[in-house]
Amino acid sequence: MKGNVVLAEDFGIDGIYLQNGTTIDGDIRILPLKQWEDKYLLRNYDLEDFSVPSNHELIVRNGEVDVLNSDSYSFVKVEAGGTLIIPSGTVYIGSMQLDPRSNVRFAMPGQETTIHVKDDFTWRATTLNNAEEYDIIALGFKLVLHASGKRMFIDDMMAGNIVAPYSEVVIAQSRKLFYGMIFADKISVHQYAEIYHVNFDPIPNRPYFISMRGI
Repeated sequence: MKGNVVLAEDFGIDGIYLQNGTTIDGDIRILPLKQWEDKYLLRNYDLEDFSVPSNHELIVRNGEVDVLNSDSYSFVKVEAGGTLIIPSGTVYIGSMQLDPRSNVRFAMPGQETTIHVKDDFTWRATTLNNAEEYDIIALGFKLVLHASGKRMFIDDMMAGNIVAPYSEVVIAQSRKLFYGMIFADKISVHQYAEIYHVNFDPIPNRPYFISMRGI
């Protein structure tokens, strides 16, 4: 891990367990929860419940390209070979599933982009943005899991900031690269994973046009 590990002292902490090959290139710190909230992801933010319309689904199939252009969905799924364009803004989703060999592209990397997920979430998608944009994406992208007792799987490279205070985040299996920050009840990082710390610090929004050309 390329960065610091910060623990909230208000919660019971069993410890940090490192598998073979796992290293932390940074400090391990314990902060009061209030200071953690002010310094990192949770400033001016709470986890109030929300509702989504029933039967408002977005399913992107092989060869299709679609845009996350509504403010709420009951279910979002991107199948292998499908591509989902993620614009800046805020969207509320019941459950979200990004299958292996599916694709996502951030329309405006760095601009504030927040996805709230009520229940289940799995990320196995390939990010089509250039590698040079990964840390820029992480500046503005925040994924919030409101569910309790879930396991959120990140099984491909991901750039963004995860807020899942009542669930477990698992960085696992295939392309083990993560750019951003993770705040969760439990975090499991498989050996040889690489996590690069990037603060959530969105850049100012500016007008943009989403083009499907070349996708």
